Order: sequence, then C-alpha cells, then structure tokens
Amino acid sequence: MIETVVAYTDSLDRTTTQKFEDQGYVVVRGLLDEQEDIQPVREEYESLLDALTTRWDADGQLSSTFRDLPFEQRLAKVASEGVGYSDYFDICFTGNGGMMHRGPALFNLLRSPRLLNGVEHFIGPEIYSNPIQHTRIKVPKRMVPEQIRNDYNSRTPWHQDASLTNESDGVRFSFDLRYNPTDQPTGRSWFPGFVARSRSHPETELHDFEAWDRMCEQARRALEAIDYNTPGRSGWKTGEQDPRCA
Repeated sequence: MIETVVAYTDSLDRTTTQKFEDQGYVVVRGLLDEQEDIQPVREEYESLLDALTTRWDADGQLSSTFRDLPFEQRLAKVASEGVGYSDYFDICFTGNGGMMHRGPALFNLLRSPRLLNGVEHFIGPEIYSNPIQHTRIKVPKRMVPEQIRNDYNSRTPWHQDASLTNESDGVRFSFDLRYNPTDQPTGRSWFPGFVARSRSHPETELHDFEAWDRMCEQARRALEAIDYNTPGRSGWKTGEQDPRCA
C-alpha cells in the first residue's frame, strides 16, 4: 500500500532508493548548495529581468521597470500588467520565436556535482542531460490575467510541478530538469543535450558553456528554417506536428 506521507529523505542511501520504489518519487532535502548552485542562477535571472523590464517599459508594455522591487514582486507586477514573461525564462525552446534562456549559471546548475550525485544514485554514472526541461516561475495566480495564464506562470498540469495552484503571496520557482543514461534516446533528437557525467569516458563530458550555447543556437536556427504551418493553427504545434515542441 502506498503511504500518504511525503517521501522525504536527507541523504542518498538505500532508504532513498526504497522510498522512490515505494512512492514513485522522493524529496531529497539539502541536495543543492545555496551559494554554489542556487544563488548564481537567481542573480542571472535578476539580470535577465532587468533587461526585459527596461525593454518592456521603453516599448510601452509596462508602466514602469519596477526596479526598486525585489525579483519576486517585480515579476508579479509584470504579470499583473499582462506581459507574458514565462517564455523568456524557460530553459527549453518555446513556442514564442524560439526563445530560450541560456546562461553560464544555468549551465553550471545542470552540471552541478551535487545534483549529478543525486542523479547517479538512481540511474548510474553515465548521465546525459536531456534537453526537454523547463523553468516554472509562478507568481500568485490572482495576479495573472486569464489571457496569459499557462502551465509555466500559473496553472499546474497533472504531470509537472506537483503542488497546488499558487494562491500564496509569494513566487514558486521550480526547475523541471531531466537526465537519462547516455545510451538512451531523449525523445527529441533534434534538441541539443549533452553528456553531463561519464565515469567510463570523462573526455565526453561537456564543460564549456559557450559550446553548449552554440549547440542550442544552431539547433534553434535549423528548426526555425523549417515550415511547420498547419491550417487553422498558429504558433508552434504538438510534438507530432512540430518537432520544436518540448
């Protein structure tokens, strides 16, 4: 019988594996380091928001840059004024002109030794960073106008971000990161993944952010050059209709 309690663990051991096998998931507390893994990504997103709000304010999409507010409150203000921000922060190709956030801090997070230690515990030492992954920064739902609500800023699809709709006063920030053994397909061969860890062939690991950035840009340009128009539909399609869909 499946327990109703949350499957928490504080270390990677046999108990962790057992909880995963029993529940189908496990929450490992303290896996990442605040200063090494989380804070650099936060600062990178803060810089991105600075650039975006400056542009949106100049374009007349925002009433202000809200520069005096902390990140969470600024993003909530952006959402409340009807600006769709989620595509700019996502870490996979999106349906809005091929946007994808790519930055050194994010790349370092994907390759964090602490994170990969956790992944290795479950799938082994040959780890491939699957490119089908997302960022979800959800401001309070009441602040997001209905016309721009989606699975990345407000709604909670059944298979992602498995908590309730954000009815709080704060922002819920989550990454949907995926890894698989290097000999298994990613499901989107046209997206650029990379070897994050290989105990048997460490020379195949990707350590260069600029190389990853170039791979992503080349893939984006190749996909953008293909005509995926479907009568009666606009924007990007499903995975069956359009391989750019993540």
